[in-house]
Amino acid sequence: MNLNVDSDNFEISRELLIKVDTEGVIKFISKNCYRILGFMQNEILNTNIDKFLGYRFDELLSRESFEALVLKKDDNQLLFEVVSKPVFNDDSKIVGTYLSLIDISKYIHIEERYNQLIKTCEKTKDVFFVFEILPEFKFIYVNPSMQETLGYELEMYYIDPHFVFEIVHPEDTNIMQSRVDKNTDFSKDFCLRFKHKDGHYVWIEDYLVPTYNENGDLVSVSGFSRDITERKKLEKMLEEQNKLLEMDVTAEIKTNKIMEKTLKSQEELLVNISHELKTPLNVISATAQLLEMYYMDDSIINKKDILIKYFKSIKLNTYRLSKLINNIVDTSKIEAGFFELNLLNVNIVNVVEEIVMSVTSFVKIKGLNIIFDTNTEEKIIACDPEKIERIMLNLISNATKFSNDNGEIFVKVKDMNEWVEISVKDNGIGIEEKKMDIIFDRFEQADKSLSRNAEGTGIGLSLVKSIALLHGGSINVESEYGKGSKFTVTLPAGAVANENTIYNRNIKNKDERIRIEFSDVYF
Repeated sequence: MNLNVDSDNFEISRELLIKVDTEGVIKFISKNCYRILGFMQNEILNTNIDKFLGYRFDELLSRESFEALVLKKDDNQLLFEVVSKPVFNDDSKIVGTYLSLIDISKYIHIEERYNQLIKTCEKTKDVFFVFEILPEFKFIYVNPSMQETLGYELEMYYIDPHFVFEIVHPEDTNIMQSRVDKNTDFSKDFCLRFKHKDGHYVWIEDYLVPTYNENGDLVSVSGFSRDITERKKLEKMLEEQNKLLEMDVTAEIKTNKIMEKTLKSQEELLVNISHELKTPLNVISATAQLLEMYYMDDSIINKKDILIKYFKSIKLNTYRLSKLINNIVDTSKIEAGFFELNLLNVNIVNVVEEIVMSVTSFVKIKGLNIIFDTNTEEKIIACDPEKIERIMLNLISNATKFSNDNGEIFVKVKDMNEWVEISVKDNGIGIEEKKMDIIFDRFEQADKSLSRNAEGTGIGLSLVKSIALLHGGSINVESEYGKGSKFTVTLPAGAVANENTIYNRNIKNKDERIRIEFSDVYF
């Protein structure tokens, strides 16, 4: 043990050094005691070690290494690994002892989190696994759901790591091989079939997180898998139904009644499939959090940036898929006649202003300024506040997406007596005149060449138009290419006699809804 402890180097050290005399009195403590424990040196010096550490001097001499809890000044406790070394004088007589204390609380916390991760993986219905590629080709961990999904005993995977390659469907062999290839794009999902123990094939959807070494070699793949066999059957049924509709052009199908029934059936099926797709999104977020707890370890600090990149990718795609699915589901509900408004008599000025205030910080991230204005402080109208928020978030996110740095977005509420105008104006790239007629069409974008810099599906504005129409209003756009655009939503100013008293907002908080709507801007 280095006895030259009165050094400024220990100010930043993780090691706390203490010298105790034969009476158990603390005669020295290193300067970093304040940073580690919150105490000044003079608050600890000349106190007895048993009050500080819980051990008497004679007990310290009998213990060369042990663990001890130490109370910080803020009443929290830290767990230390303690090493005791006696101090001798020239006559070889013990005159005290030096103690080296190293905080191991974080490592215990990491171990606890790891154990929690394993317990969670043991209970989840989805398959979770860790597969090592280098230095040895083998499974590190497979949870019990693997056996429930494919029927094989878990020992099969540990004994023969190539076994999983043997049960993959012949047509999916290339997909299986790509899962252990360092050149694979792991940001996408993998769908492939595995042969069940009883002989039938099971469709599996994988979400994988790779780990690379400093040479860029793929050393392991972690991920979770989900049985999507029933979903595939649904998709196949929909595909077969569509083929039958194309082929079976009979007099009966040509009647309006049967056509409406068929189209409605298709829309309902699409709604169900879209809803089913939401389930893996929740798993993506949960798994990302669990993996982050496991991998945020100092021993693999050189891989932290890679892990964080994929964590952010998972979350980003979660938001993007949520936005896409929400838009598809709501558009389908509107077309199927299932979309309902929860009308309340509200001050539309406050509703819009609160939305603008909520998105200000998000808009500023892109270097833009957003300005709110109104010609009245109060205008009570009957509307669905949640749907109005949906309209405004879509229009503001579009303005943000298609604006240049240092641009401005103007949001204005204008009282027109029998009507209310809500406009969102930007000085961004604008829209070409030839594209103006399709801007509100479903799945259309004004400029597909912008897709790499400003992603989106084109569903949003179609949904905005539909919501405005359901309110008895309208939406129009004015734009000059290269100078900016202005979207104006017009709503009737009437009130309703019977408000929806059981109205309930979406369980997601406003910040989460904003992140989803702005997900294809920069998150």
